[in-house]
Amino acid sequence: MNENSQDTQDRDDLVTRAYNTLAGTRTTVRMDRTTWSAVDRIAEAAGTTWQGWLNHLERRGIRRVGDIRQAVVSSLLVQQTVLEARASGRPLKDSSGFLLTGDYLLMQGVPLDDKELRAELSGTAPETIVGCVFRRT
Repeated sequence: MNENSQDTQDRDDLVTRAYNTLAGTRTTVRMDRTTWSAVDRIAEAAGTTWQGWLNHLERRGIRRVGDIRQAVVSSLLVQQTVLEARASGRPLKDSSGFLLTGDYLLMQGVPLDDKELRAELSGTAPETIVGCVFRRT
């Protein structure tokens, strides 16, 4: 659990956290400790706070708790895919065969290696829009 957060322990191991939405309103999210722990780790690896990561999800239209949980699982699966691809030397692709690019990987909490960073900085990485890749290989 993030030591800087204003967590409130509910019944059945649920934790409620409050944060400001992109619209500037204050809202609460209630999830289990394990999910919050995963959100904290993904956000930290992405270089943001848990509030910043939820705001990133909100920009993508993800606001409901079930959708946030799905985004957490998706991020963890992307991290696993990247680790396996790097270990085997395969290109970084998702299950549909789309290349995974730097901006998408960063928001999934996956640090870029030197080769991926060079591709992002040189502009040779595939074009993306909010993490969706337009080109298959």
